[in-house]
Amino acid sequence: MDGLSVVIPIYNVETYLAHCLRSVLDSMGDRGNIQLILVDDGSTDQSGEIARKYAQKYEQIEYVYKENGGLSDARNYGLQFIHYQHVTFLDSDDYVDISYFSEVMAALKSDPDLVIFDWMDVGDDGYKNVVKGIELADEIWTVQPSAWNKVYRATFFQQIKFPKGKLYEDVGTIYKLLYYVKDYVYINKPLYKYRKNRAGSLLTTISPKINDIYEMLEDTHHFYVGNHAFSKKTLMAYVINI
Repeated sequence: MDGLSVVIPIYNVETYLAHCLRSVLDSMGDRGNIQLILVDDGSTDQSGEIARKYAQKYEQIEYVYKENGGLSDARNYGLQFIHYQHVTFLDSDDYVDISYFSEVMAALKSDPDLVIFDWMDVGDDGYKNVVKGIELADEIWTVQPSAWNKVYRATFFQQIKFPKGKLYEDVGTIYKLLYYVKDYVYINKPLYKYRKNRAGSLLTTISPKINDIYEMLEDTHHFYVGNHAFSKKTLMAYVINI
């Protein structure tokens, strides 16, 4: 079906969740071909209750619960509930620009394999900084590896899953997904608002798991060796400027 499914993993984000969901609903407007999947990854605060209330109120929102397994596990779990041929991910402590869905849905009219867009780092102290989603618009290998600044053809996730229990799970996933991309659209606009250095977030907590980055890179290398895919690909790229 033509449309977009949005998978939103949730874990102990009661302070930010309502803002996240409100931004999504405001951007959606009255569009009917968008599905929100709220994956409660075993939250122990009020996040689950907040998510359930939104699901009860809005028919386009589906709430599902699972035992805690981490961000990758929650994303993978949510994928089984998608209805549409394109899917994206949103972290539940972040939020989106009011033009998010108008820009993304316009880009999806050409049925691309991938949509890439810029984002804005934001801080509770008023900090703002725009980050390019891709350094060179016509060179897909310069794309940022973040999962949430892209929209994907849903069938890609039949072959690729996010690695459970690892930091830098996006690095271990995005560069594999690029193997399947034949055409993409780049929207030169910061549609996503990323809360940078939020207290308690995974990447602000020092842990030996910081070394997962090496495992993710090695795994990606083995993926491409196994697929004999080190020759340069020719892709169709379309850029939407502000």
